[in-house]
Amino acid sequence: MQYEGYLKAFLKVIPPMSEDCLYLNIFYPNRTYEDPTTRYPVIVHIHGGSYVCGSNHLYPGHVLASMGVVFVSINYRLGPFDLFHKVIMMSGSDLSCWAVTDPNRVRSRYYAIELGRALGCPSVQGDQVAASQAAMRGDQWKPPAASDVPEGQFGNGSAKPRLTIPYAARIDSPALVRCMRYQKTAEEISRLSFLTPLDGAPNFIWSPVVDGTSGFLPRVPLEERKQGRFDALPILAGVTHDEGSQFLLSNLLRWEGRRFRIQNFTDAVVRRTIGNFLNSEKVFRFQATAEELYTRYTWWPNMANNSARWENMVALISDYIINAPLDTVLRFHADLTPKAYFYEFAYVSPNDTLSSPERGVYHGAEQPFLFGFPFLDEKFWKRYFGGPNLPRLANRTYFYPHDTNVSEFVMEAWTNFAKYGNPTPQSYRNIIWPAFKRPWEGYLFISLNSTPKFHFRPGQMAFWRERFFRLAEPLSPSPPLYYFPLFDAQLATVVLGLLLVLVVILLGVMIALLVRRPRPEQFRHSVRLAPPAAAPSSAFQTAFDDAFTTHSVVTPLCSQYATQSGVYPQPTAHENGSMDSQRKYGSNCHLNLRGVTCSRRIHPPPPPPMATHNRRIDRERDSYRAAEMEHYSLESLPKFSQAVDI
Repeated sequence: MQYEGYLKAFLKVIPPMSEDCLYLNIFYPNRTYEDPTTRYPVIVHIHGGSYVCGSNHLYPGHVLASMGVVFVSINYRLGPFDLFHKVIMMSGSDLSCWAVTDPNRVRSRYYAIELGRALGCPSVQGDQVAASQAAMRGDQWKPPAASDVPEGQFGNGSAKPRLTIPYAARIDSPALVRCMRYQKTAEEISRLSFLTPLDGAPNFIWSPVVDGTSGFLPRVPLEERKQGRFDALPILAGVTHDEGSQFLLSNLLRWEGRRFRIQNFTDAVVRRTIGNFLNSEKVFRFQATAEELYTRYTWWPNMANNSARWENMVALISDYIINAPLDTVLRFHADLTPKAYFYEFAYVSPNDTLSSPERGVYHGAEQPFLFGFPFLDEKFWKRYFGGPNLPRLANRTYFYPHDTNVSEFVMEAWTNFAKYGNPTPQSYRNIIWPAFKRPWEGYLFISLNSTPKFHFRPGQMAFWRERFFRLAEPLSPSPPLYYFPLFDAQLATVVLGLLLVLVVILLGVMIALLVRRPRPEQFRHSVRLAPPAAAPSSAFQTAFDDAFTTHSVVTPLCSQYATQSGVYPQPTAHENGSMDSQRKYGSNCHLNLRGVTCSRRIHPPPPPPMATHNRRIDRERDSYRAAEMEHYSLESLPKFSQAVDI
């Protein structure tokens, strides 16, 4: 939505502004006889003006202070004087990753560069930005002429993902800042502050942006509230009856090329307006959304009623821009605090020169009544502004007694809310302001005869809150990234970064190799075997190896080793090879991994031996030995109790 025409017209309402503006005004009750320790509630006012115009000097707090409150109004820098994107304000490069990847920051950066170009600052190569300007400004879509849209149609949707193209211009940020600071006056910069917003981008060109987790505004306010990251303070908020009237008028002038009156606002114009509105918001599902909006915002009882048609179209713009977002905010607060109040202001002074049948109760129409302007005369304004040149808000003859009655009621309600957290702690003019809490969702309809009501436009609020974005699928603006030739300092930074990455990779590889390097064989039990050549007995070594492969134990060799090592004495010649010696001393000597375990078994004396020849082979002894060898298994093998040198 474009509104630069409205802002330029609004500038006629306010006095000349200066860059030297960082002041605040404080108004407090002037009571001669009062306790010096008396404490008053404080009302702090931050003026509006779409971040490009306005002043606290336009809102004197004399009348409000007389109601028993302290009134404070502040100034803040506006437009490029305050919101010139920080990526440009930095004295170094503007190629930070957060400056070229986030669409909001790229968009703000684009506005800053465009302002420098418009001022003639020699920091941008103008012949290299034409393609990017076309892509950024959305020149691919233009409002269709009336003759191009068939009767009963909305036009064609133009939403499509915008291509990212190189922006080859090289920006000298320090030069741009120096030019704007020292070579251009504040008046020149102010005159060129009204740039054309990008299609699909927020309306406010010079506005706060989401800074991320390290900044002042870490997330979009809606996401902050969804996550519960807000103070559930008492809140009083509201809208005027025709919030979107001036926005609609300025857009019709842009889309249709002419000004409209109610009498020539036909059904064909309504359809084209809906189509242009959806195209400016870059919705993806164009036709279905247009049909839905036309159905909801058409006065079906009398299709030929131009006044009703105009009012419904103003309501569409009002609901989208202000009403539905504010309704969402109130719902978050009402869920956490009972002190949430809402109003709809529907009164305009008969002498209001800004009002008209097309504007109705326009955006900001309640401000003069809130500050008690009907109680201030022309002498006060001339003394306050120091001359006869008064802004339009002050140079007005208010209608008595209606204007003063409405102003008195509004000021009483606002100051009561500051004092007690309730605009009507007791009945005032037979009115009790209901709280905005579910399920009643009460609000106050403020007019010449104010009335409590319930459920502010429930069907329309639910549509914009729950259905519109799922139905329309608006595309977020994606302006092109900016590509610039690297100069020496940037090239050195890139090379150093690549080297650091390479070093980190090499360190990781070395650590991985060290961790995976094979370690020396770690024997669970200390067994030291000599090389085969140094073995005292090659027969034992062979038997030892065979024991691991055949899972058998060679008992005679165990006995031989036990005899050699002195576990028990050598048998005599008579005993050698006899079965009696085996029975006498036992052959319970076996090999295991912990050592050679030999136990001497003493048997009872055998009966007198039979006379046999020592060299005779006793088959009974051989069978006994075979049975004894089968008795042992490898399960008893790993029982070395000490290291054995072989």
